[in-house]
Amino acid sequence: MNILLVSQCQKKALKETRRILDQFAERVGDFTWQTAITKQGLDTLRQILRKKARKNTAVACHWIRGKDNSELLWIVGDASRFDTLGRVPTNTTQRNILRADDENDWHTIEDIRLISAMASLFHDFGKANKRFQSKLREKFNKKTSADPIRHEWISLRLFNTFIGDKCRDDQEWLQRLADNPTFPDDWQDKLTKDRLEMSAKDTAVISEGISPFKKLPPLAKVIGWLIVSHHRLPFDQNKKVACKATNAQALNKLPERVKISWCGARENATKQHIKQCWTFEYGLPSQSKAWQKWVQKLAVKMLNRRQLFTEKWFINPYVIHVSRLVLMLADHYYSSLSDPSQRVRGDKDCRLYANTTSKKQEDGADKTLNQLLDEHLIGVEKQNHAICYHLP
Repeated sequence: MNILLVSQCQKKALKETRRILDQFAERVGDFTWQTAITKQGLDTLRQILRKKARKNTAVACHWIRGKDNSELLWIVGDASRFDTLGRVPTNTTQRNILRADDENDWHTIEDIRLISAMASLFHDFGKANKRFQSKLREKFNKKTSADPIRHEWISLRLFNTFIGDKCRDDQEWLQRLADNPTFPDDWQDKLTKDRLEMSAKDTAVISEGISPFKKLPPLAKVIGWLIVSHHRLPFDQNKKVACKATNAQALNKLPERVKISWCGARENATKQHIKQCWTFEYGLPSQSKAWQKWVQKLAVKMLNRRQLFTEKWFINPYVIHVSRLVLMLADHYYSSLSDPSQRVRGDKDCRLYANTTSKKQEDGADKTLNQLLDEHLIGVEKQNHAICYHLP
């Protein structure tokens, strides 16, 4: 075999590479060697180069097969210093010559991914309430009644409680998530319990709190909207229409009109059942170490994405619509998984469940507990990333 060796090494790697190549081939230039060699000898040379390779090593080997024909055999070290044919660039520049972004219309795909991912990690927090957990643990061959207050609305209230009324901007609550992703100790006292207030005699009083969107920062408002609408859009039953927003200002104020009655709350629910919806015997998924790890990592990514805090997302129906689509698809798909080998691993101490399976059991029950709640939130977030990467 007649071969040509080209070195693009730098610093100490150049000196070491010259020492090795001089033992196998004749130097025909400062950075090139040529020789006739057997296949075994060439394999030995490559093995030695790989063993001695450094950060600045870059060697390409060409097989000269005829008068006007050569073939790249291999590259050892930094392959980015050569093209796909092993050629060396004549000149380099930092200017955007190819302008690949001009042909890409997915300018907001990373924003969609991050927004829907954060909503994924909070979207089912409301399932931690006593009413929902008790319903999952009942005899599954019985037909259970619908929840007085749907878990989407409770999840939105819990998300609102974490952010707090005095949050100045989105960077503040995201930084809190990055530093310490746990709810404050007095979160139950700060939680707005719609349709339920306890009097001095510990009796239930029907009431409705102010809109959870009232004091949310812009980005949190978008995430809150995805949380409350990840099963169905809020619907004004009295007017028989969801909304009539024709301009940016109307779209921006739309969430503040959403009430608990728009989200499927039952009017004939008992006070006891309403109280159970705002009781959390087993705590929240935020106590899971696995959930904390995922949300911390995501919060740091969002803080580094400056565009998230400069754009007015709620007047961008495209971003909101696709983000909701991604969240719903990820939620439906991950909820369908019953095989533990296909799912992520949550906190082993978690006592909260997200759903049940529909397989017939030996004891006659037609369902059994399936996914832990923290595992479900993490799994939906992970599936959310996969869907976004496939969209383009």
